[in-house]
This record gives sequence, C-alpha cells and structure tokens, in this order.
Amino acid sequence: TLKQHGTSGRTGLVLDELPTSWYTSYVQKALSWLGLELKTQEWKHITGTRNTVLAELDQEDNLGKESYRHEIHNRFKKLDMYPGEVFYYEIVGYGGGSPIMSRHGVDPKSKNEADKFIFKQYGQSIVYSYGQPQGTYEIYVYRITHVGTDGHTTEYSWDAVKSRCEQLGLKTVPELARLTKQANTLEQIKALTDGPDPLDPTHPREGVCVRVDSPRHAIYKFKGWTFSYLEGITKDDEGYVDLEEAS
Repeated sequence: TLKQHGTSGRTGLVLDELPTSWYTSYVQKALSWLGLELKTQEWKHITGTRNTVLAELDQEDNLGKESYRHEIHNRFKKLDMYPGEVFYYEIVGYGGGSPIMSRHGVDPKSKNEADKFIFKQYGQSIVYSYGQPQGTYEIYVYRITHVGTDGHTTEYSWDAVKSRCEQLGLKTVPELARLTKQANTLEQIKALTDGPDPLDPTHPREGVCVRVDSPRHAIYKFKGWTFSYLEGITKDDEGYVDLEEAS
C-alpha cells in the first residue's frame, strides 16, 4: 500500500477507567453486601497520536495547528464503531492554513543532476497535498485492531480493514499491488516506491508499506529514492522538526 507523508492518529472505542474518590472503596463494600458491583469502567472514544494520548478531545483543548484532531475525533464518534475497535490513520493535506507536513525545496540553480531532475518533475517548492484543496485535509486508514475486555489485541487483515472502512464511509491508504514471494519480489517493491504520487502527481510518493497477513501480521516500510533524497536535504536544516516522528 502507499506510504503517505502525513501525521498519524488513532481513535478507538475503548474501556476507560472511571474517576474514583476517597469514598469509592466504601461504596464498593456496601454494594458487595447487596450482591452488586460498582461500575469502574466505561466505553469511551479516545483519540491520540503515536506518542501522545489526547484523551476524549470533547473539550476544545488548545492544539493550535493540529485542531483538526478535534474534528476527526468527533467524526469517529458519529460512526457505528464496535466496542474495542481502534482505527489507525494518516492525516494528509493542510492544517491551520498551512501544509501539515513541511515543504521540500529544490534549488533551481543547482548543477546537481538529481536536483535538476526533481525540479523539472515537481518544481521548486513541493507540497504534500495528496490532492486536497488548500486548507483541507483527509484521513486514510491503514490499520484496525480490536482490543478485547481481557486486553488481547486482534489485528484486522488488510481485506478486513478495507471492508470495515467501506461500511463506515472511511478511506483507506491506496493499495498498489499484491505480490507473492518470489525471487524478484524486492525489485517489484522498489519499483513501486518512486515516481509521482498516485493521488497527486505534483509531488513524489513517499514510499510503500509492505503488508504480510499470514502466517503472522507484519508491516514493513520502504521509502522511495526521491523522497529520501529530499528528506535528507530538509533534515540538514537545524530548525527542522519531523512532525511524523514528533507526533
């Protein structure tokens, strides 16, 4: 599947601990005498990023440029999610009036052959918009899991991810090819990593994610040469912050 240059997010309908107080234990004991049990958990919509739990997002927390996460959270709350489902997605396009991901720049006066090729193909300033109009964003689901009440996590197969998203009206990351294990598999994968992005040819594709559903679930990332070259230039800037890694 296509690897997209965006910022990640996840939203789940999961069991969350209810707040307790100093008298909770007394209430529990009183109910136990009556053969009842105090409710300590409830199903809640929780949204977060790879590194941060953003809680319920029902309140307008000050997320600044990332205020779109409130909208995404509320969008998922309206869906008929199964208790225990967690959706993992990539957010691409624009947020807070500017591109979600930093632009990649090319020196049009460079004599480097790579720079000249990239400039001719994509221009001086490359925006990873994925076909989104200025000021808009979209989410693309790349993974779904189900967490049972016992804490056990089950991975959805890729076909199950696509089917579930179709039911809920969500987009999935584009599928590029289905490969079988053979001698030239790596070369086939490499061929899919580079070139114009299939959703928006004004920028290069970031790369691909190679998904294995059997005998065990695994996802491997492979970035394309053009993107890696541009990212290397950008990361040389001391002021650069990789939002994909920071979020």
